[in-house]
Amino acid sequence: MNTLRRIHLDTVCLAIQWSPADIAPKPTGAAKAQGQHDANLKAHGENPDMLVLPGLLADRKSRKVEVLAEATGLGDGELAEFLLIDQSSGHGYEALLWSFAKPSDVHRALEFIGLKPGTPVDPAALRFWAEGPPVDLNVRREGESGTFPIEKLILDTATGKTLPEDGFIFTGSFRLPPRDGQSMVRYAADIREPRSIASVYNERTAVLDVPKRVTQQEVYGKLVVNPELTLDGGALLTIVMTPGDPVERTPSRHFRLTMDRGTDEEADFSFRLQEGEGVPML
Repeated sequence: MNTLRRIHLDTVCLAIQWSPADIAPKPTGAAKAQGQHDANLKAHGENPDMLVLPGLLADRKSRKVEVLAEATGLGDGELAEFLLIDQSSGHGYEALLWSFAKPSDVHRALEFIGLKPGTPVDPAALRFWAEGPPVDLNVRREGESGTFPIEKLILDTATGKTLPEDGFIFTGSFRLPPRDGQSMVRYAADIREPRSIASVYNERTAVLDVPKRVTQQEVYGKLVVNPELTLDGGALLTIVMTPGDPVERTPSRHFRLTMDRGTDEEADFSFRLQEGEGVPML
């Protein structure tokens, strides 16, 4: 929320409007990102198997999405809640990487390579787990050909180890209704802070969620920048997104427990357990 402050200098009164995003660090590689986008358009713009969007390149045949990112410059041992956020996010002080691709464009690219989004967590709807196809995120430094799992950038101080390399789940961010007088629904991660593409906890607005149930409160203060693998602020990197191995993930099953009451007010309640869309179990 914006805050209005008044500063009195002798007889001068200045009204200053500010928000946390105004004082947060900002990425500096926009010019290079635009140059890379122009080059990608020139090289792949006419290829129907390639999707070229600002900050990303998706290859339908190889099933790979490459997102250009910039390191925020978090130092050794600093808290990190977000792995990859939109470049306009105000949370660069607690994120590893800015993305030059919009969250909704990352969503579009993952669909382009054949992935179908699942559903994000929603505590209000009593949905405390994330669902969707697995996605692996690997980091490639500028000028290098090799990659490493993005999880290696985060150290869990409780275990003394980096994050388990379990990949992520493509949930997709939820949608917001159109503004008055408009017809387009809005992609929450594009406009609602923290504008996250990938976080380290169950973030309802994020494009990619962690493949387990973990709240922000559970990990806050425990996950920090890995001192053995820090990234210089302003360094450009590529985040390579590919479908994960579904064999290694435990598939989820949906059950519904229904309580029925008989016509007699004093009658006992009965319960029905169903799977999926109504298959009776018990």
